[in-house]
Amino acid sequence: FQQNAEVDVDCVGGMADLIECPEHPACGRVRSGQIRAYRVHWSQTLGPTIARHLSERLYRDETYVMSFDSHTNFARGWDVLAIDMFKRIDNPRAIITTYPASYSASNHSERWSDVDAKGPCWPCRRRDDQRLAGFDPLPAMQMAICRTRRMQVGRTLSFKHDVNRMRRPAQPVVVAFLAAGFNFAAGRRVREVPYDEHSYFLFDGEETSLAVRAWTHGYDFYHPDRDIISHLYIP
Repeated sequence: FQQNAEVDVDCVGGMADLIECPEHPACGRVRSGQIRAYRVHWSQTLGPTIARHLSERLYRDETYVMSFDSHTNFARGWDVLAIDMFKRIDNPRAIITTYPASYSASNHSERWSDVDAKGPCWPCRRRDDQRLAGFDPLPAMQMAICRTRRMQVGRTLSFKHDVNRMRRPAQPVVVAFLAAGFNFAAGRRVREVPYDEHSYFLFDGEETSLAVRAWTHGYDFYHPDRDIISHLYIP
């Protein structure tokens, strides 16, 4: 799912020539046009839950499905790491999920501040910041959701996850919470428990909505023993 303003660069077509990891099959798929995208103008968007639902309409019975946010960096071999975790869990209804590790805008690709009405700073992007975005998938500590609270925010009752740091487990462990910022499962999850198409402009609560419906369909949530993505929480 991609929401655009007039000056934005298309995530697939506009960036394909900047991707330089020919040994990895995902990059080849970008260049060969095998990436499907649902494009919506920013003025027509209906919130993150609807965005995730629309992106899942592009599902074509792939073996696995992963959901994550924008402003995300990937560890090398992220797909191999994720599939390995899933297979080691040995539960066809496992959902591997947590809030991703964070990265700083000061030393990664989001430093591209040279953007104006004429479009992005191509010389900045051609420095291939992908080579700078790598991170250790086996850190000593990881982010983990420790509880969920109901909070009054203005006139809205919201569900908020609290996050703490924990030692990275030796293997994926069962947890009580699902994170929208990263979840990985068998592709069947999209058919059985898709994101709710009726939750317009829902942000606080999208995770609880999917978690409740997934759990009552027999899914279990697991905290990963690898960090395969990192996220820019404060642009």
